[in-house]
Amino acid sequence: MSPLLARRGRHLLLALAPLILLAPLLTSCKQLRGQWDPVQSWPIVAIHAAITPDGKVFTYGTGTDGVLGGAISVYDLWDPETGVHETLGNPTAVDLFCSTQVRAAGTDDILTAGGDNGIPDNSRASRGVTRYSAALGLRNSGEMIKKRWYGTGNTLPNGDILVEGGSAFSSSGPAETTPEIYSPDTGWRLLTGADSTYAYGDEDYRWWYPRSWVAPDGRMFGISGTHMYYLDTGGNGSITPAGTLPRTNVGISSTAVMYRPGKILQVGGGAFSDLGDVDSTNKATVIDINGTTPTVTEVAPMKYPRHWATATVLPGGNVLVTGGANGQNRLRDVAKNPELYLPDLNVWIELEAEVHPRLYHSSAILLPDARVLVGGGGSPGPVTNLNAQIYSPGYLFDEDAVASRPTVSAPATVDYGTNFSLTVSADVTRVSFIRAGAVTHSFNSGQRYMELALSGSGTSRTATAPANANLAPPGTYLLFALNAAGVPSVAELVEIEP
Repeated sequence: MSPLLARRGRHLLLALAPLILLAPLLTSCKQLRGQWDPVQSWPIVAIHAAITPDGKVFTYGTGTDGVLGGAISVYDLWDPETGVHETLGNPTAVDLFCSTQVRAAGTDDILTAGGDNGIPDNSRASRGVTRYSAALGLRNSGEMIKKRWYGTGNTLPNGDILVEGGSAFSSSGPAETTPEIYSPDTGWRLLTGADSTYAYGDEDYRWWYPRSWVAPDGRMFGISGTHMYYLDTGGNGSITPAGTLPRTNVGISSTAVMYRPGKILQVGGGAFSDLGDVDSTNKATVIDINGTTPTVTEVAPMKYPRHWATATVLPGGNVLVTGGANGQNRLRDVAKNPELYLPDLNVWIELEAEVHPRLYHSSAILLPDARVLVGGGGSPGPVTNLNAQIYSPGYLFDEDAVASRPTVSAPATVDYGTNFSLTVSADVTRVSFIRAGAVTHSFNSGQRYMELALSGSGTSRTATAPANANLAPPGTYLLFALNAAGVPSVAELVEIEP
């Protein structure tokens, strides 16, 4: 057996078996199919979700009756360790429905920007900004310059926050074509040199949550509609076109994730509107941005076509895709079975089905204990999911028994390019580093995965932090230790400061 297959575990071997042999195993073995916890009630429709610096889950999107609009939307804080919800209400009087959420590096704040605050004359709609931290709670912050529903937020290598795209008024446009940056020292400023209909225009809904990431060279790389682009945030900014994706697995209902440094999996979708019922796709594409120009490769397709699925990278570097349907926010060919993509083998594995459809306005996020919280869906739609369900991937099982997990202890903060000490159980063979999630509308903008160089033996090891902020923008990361079978520890939350 090769070292790769050995460390990925028995399920990778089975993934190579003929389908006729694999199918009966998939129906019976938790190590392959994983397991869903019972459905639990959720105080709101979890349209937006983010991991806080202390490992809790911050969700918002609707009122407690699942209705959205005005200033009725409330915020909720859930502790995965205790299962306790703290419903925070909305003391800011700002409804950030269909906003973006970003961890403000160097602070304990989750910053939310854009959305609608329900003021009848729309004078401030879509400019609103709020902050949440455990110490200071919810409070208003300085407004953006432009009005933005459906914008994408990212943390830049220097710790500033970039917001791209979005619409000035509604889900039908018009586009906001000028990105802007928030700096703690100077507030918001427009990147007037990056005003671009190519990247953020009305055609193909390019302004709708552009899929964008900090690239290895420090620029922003983005996918909007069928267009790829680079954004240089220096000075007044500039946009460089980077080619097109003449494929069906694009559009506002697709999902994407940076599953390796500079490598992006783009999957599902197929629509440029949140209204018309058009077929989705099961196609998948990898975009490699480690070179001077993007390299685009079609990879194995999923089994199920999916509008409004969510891609989540897992501690071993595989990608979980949950939710969606072939119908566009309709109960048509609903894909309740998640699928797991194994990049090293270019294979998808069908997993255990969840209970509820997760369509438009659903979310999925990796928890520090290596499970995945899946919630939301509806408002509007055929379901109003005031509920959530937690998925335990197969790596948490040894056949049908609960697997024995490795352990890790790490420092609370690390500096770029430095070595730092870990205390681990002796069976640990590798360490992964995943940025804490912030997800909405099928996209987790800051999510990225990398493995850290690991040396030493026994219980005392040395890991090397990412070399620079282009590879790992500042913020909170989940550090997982894994054994040779691919079983992950509970993560340590580690901070990289600007």
